[in-house]
Amino acid sequence: MAVACLKERYKKMGNKRGRDLCLIFLVVFFSAFSKKADAAILLDTSLSFVEVYNDNFNFTPTDRKTDFGSFLQPSFQLAYQSKNFTLSGNYIGSLEYHSHQQVGQFSQTGDFGLNMPFLSRMFKGVDVNITENVTYTPDLPAFTFVEKDKINNQTLVQGDLDLSPGLQYPRGDTLRNLFRISLGVNHLPRFRTEVSYTNRYSHFEREDLNDSLGHRGSLGFVINWSAKTDLRTSYSYSTTSFKGGEDVETHDISAGISHQKSPLLSFSGNAGTTMVPNEKPKFTFNIGINRILKKGSISFDYTSDVNAGWGFTDGATLRQLVTTSVNYTFVAKLSGFTRLGYGDHRSISGGELDLTTYNAEAGLSLSIFSWLNGRLTYAHLNQDSKGTVGQSGHRNLVSIVFSAQGPSWRFFK
Repeated sequence: MAVACLKERYKKMGNKRGRDLCLIFLVVFFSAFSKKADAAILLDTSLSFVEVYNDNFNFTPTDRKTDFGSFLQPSFQLAYQSKNFTLSGNYIGSLEYHSHQQVGQFSQTGDFGLNMPFLSRMFKGVDVNITENVTYTPDLPAFTFVEKDKINNQTLVQGDLDLSPGLQYPRGDTLRNLFRISLGVNHLPRFRTEVSYTNRYSHFEREDLNDSLGHRGSLGFVINWSAKTDLRTSYSYSTTSFKGGEDVETHDISAGISHQKSPLLSFSGNAGTTMVPNEKPKFTFNIGINRILKKGSISFDYTSDVNAGWGFTDGATLRQLVTTSVNYTFVAKLSGFTRLGYGDHRSISGGELDLTTYNAEAGLSLSIFSWLNGRLTYAHLNQDSKGTVGQSGHRNLVSIVFSAQGPSWRFFK
């Protein structure tokens, strides 16, 4: 069923979930203290100042406007650790000012994670993880529409460009929420079952983007074939509802392998098929290679999969992504990196979305003091759209970042 008014529905759902999560937090927090187990509270703070030059602020093929942006970004990381629970939370705020708009804006990202190691002691081999991430931003960073396995990777600091080759769109206020709960059970020394549920909500102020609410459940099995090799197979079902559009359902079946060839070389591969109702099955594939060098590392990743389009379209999308990166340490306090990416996105039925992206990034990182780091980054994006949604354009970004780490506070119970 199409979502008649997703934003209002999410508010109700969000309020209820917020109360539930607060209740979980309080119960866990106070129960953990009531056990009088050895525990500690950790607090870390940091402050970043960022200057960004953007030669296409609104990311349009014409009427290109240059902009100098200034960002002040405080962040806080709070964690409670005991033998029974590990509860952590992160917050990043970003106060930004743009010369093009002559107005200030504020964006926020917050997430928390809950680990319950006591379950592994009560029920041998069982572990549970709960994570939640909420982001409100006036600008979608380039390649925002790339779903990641780890929720904490959703947290982006301006100047830390997310170079997975996804999709870029003009600015517009965006609210994103990602909730995930996972359960792992080690039945035997070499056999493990993994179950997870993910809920994703996206709301856009731009009328040409589609709000969505998605659910994804998965069941997987992992076999520890040897000390260096794991075999895995999984099935997942997802459904995404769009405001003013139809639901998108997918069924994914896959099998894969991960192998540690040596302490310096590892690779993983995965192959499967995705079934979308009323469409032909689509072959999916992923391969990743990582090599550690004497003074750095090099990695390569190729992914072909099917997703719901995440707002650009209200239909299933076939996506191919290629990324490679090189990191190198010149001297003890100076390192550099370069990354290249390519992405191809096409609607499975019709030509609504037919978009290709190319991107490149290079930068230097310098440890100025033990508490202060600096980074200089250049990034180029070129996007070509041949469909009816999305648009062509290119953009160059130059950013300078200074990050100051505050003292770490540790409070023992």
